[in-house]
Amino acid sequence: MKTSPATQKTSLEFFPSLDGVIIDQRCGFYVEIKSKQVKPSAQCPQGIKLSITLRDDVGKPLFRYSTRLAYPWDPAPKDPLSLFVSEYDGDGGMTHFGKLKSFQSVDEMLVEFFAEVDSILKRGEQ
Repeated sequence: MKTSPATQKTSLEFFPSLDGVIIDQRCGFYVEIKSKQVKPSAQCPQGIKLSITLRDDVGKPLFRYSTRLAYPWDPAPKDPLSLFVSEYDGDGGMTHFGKLKSFQSVDEMLVEFFAEVDSILKRGEQ
């Protein structure tokens, strides 16, 4: 079934069915999806908690897109496809957090996420 841009804008609903999925990358790195449906709130207006994380070969996070807010005073996303982008150092410590990024579709979000994954993996190979 082909989706239109209008239906893509709110298609986070399928992510809870992917909860726990591991997508193998190269060199032991992997992408982990965690997602569940929750009651919409000011902290999670989408009603979907989502975390898509690139992890290294020992499980430390390197890069993440998520609907989770870091602190209660952070602004809540108003767009259903606004996700927080987090980057980590090699020891699992956060280096960048709170950058809110909006996407036009789930497809755009996934393309950008995996492009960043490829970039991180290429930097690690050098």
